[in-house]
Amino acid sequence: MMHGQALIDRLGDRLAGLRGRLTPNAEMDKITWFRAGGLAEVLFQPADEEDLAVFLKAVPEEI
Repeated sequence: MMHGQALIDRLGDRLAGLRGRLTPNAEMDKITWFRAGGLAEVLFQPADEEDLAVFLKAVPEEI
């Protein structure tokens, strides 16, 4: 299993066109309204639907 920044680094150029925010090792309890959750290896917050589509096409299925 790969973690946070290492995963982002591995994907490198595949993520170059993204406009949203990629956060390695994101603390989910800080962004959920009910303050639950642990660390997410990578959190992607897309700028819009098109940005999400680009992200989903760039990330390999095994991830």
